Amino acid sequence: MNDDLYRKLREWMHNATPMGFRETDRAAELELLKYLFTPAEARLVLHLTVDIQTLETLAQSSGEKTGELETVLDHLYLQGVIRRHTDSKGKKGYATLAFLPGIMENLLFLRGNDKKLVSLVFQVFKDNRRPSFNVETGSTRTVPVGYTIPSESTAAPYQDIAEMVRKAPEPILVFPCHCRKDKEDRCNAPLEVCLAFGDHAQFYLDTGNVAGRRINVAEALRILQTAEAAGLIHQFINYTDDDLSWLCNCCGCCCINLSASVKFYPEGPVKNIDPSAYIAAVDVDNCTGCGGCIDHCQTHALEMKNNVAVLKTERCIGCGQCVTKCPVDAIQLLKREADQIPRPPKNWRELINRQHEERLARS
Repeated sequence: MNDDLYRKLREWMHNATPMGFRETDRAAELELLKYLFTPAEARLVLHLTVDIQTLETLAQSSGEKTGELETVLDHLYLQGVIRRHTDSKGKKGYATLAFLPGIMENLLFLRGNDKKLVSLVFQVFKDNRRPSFNVETGSTRTVPVGYTIPSESTAAPYQDIAEMVRKAPEPILVFPCHCRKDKEDRCNAPLEVCLAFGDHAQFYLDTGNVAGRRINVAEALRILQTAEAAGLIHQFINYTDDDLSWLCNCCGCCCINLSASVKFYPEGPVKNIDPSAYIAAVDVDNCTGCGGCIDHCQTHALEMKNNVAVLKTERCIGCGQCVTKCPVDAIQLLKREADQIPRPPKNWRELINRQHEERLARS
């Protein structure tokens, strides 16, 4: 009977996660869910959806008393496995939290000393990652280095990284990159470059076990400059209407998302990462063939031919890093043609639905 309950919970988690949380041969996903939720908790959280619901609404649907329900949901929130939102009047609401991004990072930051839990988390991720990446709509969206956008161009919506940070909800926390911090063979890029905003930052403050540190907008902007100087790529969760929640600064060798995309799908468009509204262009007459841009391209979009850099347009995500590394200004970002700019999902629910529909269409 319990296995039936946890299969329902697996489906619940699958429907809350853009990348999916599918059944695997080893059933590690069921073992992980049993580790995270008691049967009583599992039955309660099945009433949560992607959308924030009030305690009163959840009490009505679950048949539980509001006070008892609040106690259980607050406990699960502090465990990092569901989302809580508190409005300006102090009223709480609750929703599902995706396995990735969301639960996986929370568990690794807050419960990283639990070896069994960490082992299960990574096993579930590994079992899910290859099919998860084969989608047209990316889980994340690329934002170009600010000063590489053409001066005569008005920044496309959701492409001005500094403006996005200025408008993001507070609090703001900076974390050591969870992809790199425990990786034995990590690169030498700076660690303290992952930013969380609003509810996602508040969660870490509420736990009392803050994995990062609280910062203001000015320091967040300085961190972006540090990341850009290190050749890292700005990425945020790929929706437009919801508040900015996470802003990652990623490398192709350590980043879970970017490295898996490059490893599993090295040819053709980069999977699970939508490009920016811009694309690189090489002036072959000015290119000296130094190769600096090729060494810094995280998606292998540039190659040397006849001693000049040549762009593989389908691999370019428009991050602007090649522009910053060219010593002779032979590369610039240009605005993509309108039909070449992916239409971003409006919100979290649309992102989940689109990715799931794209996988079903391939099956």
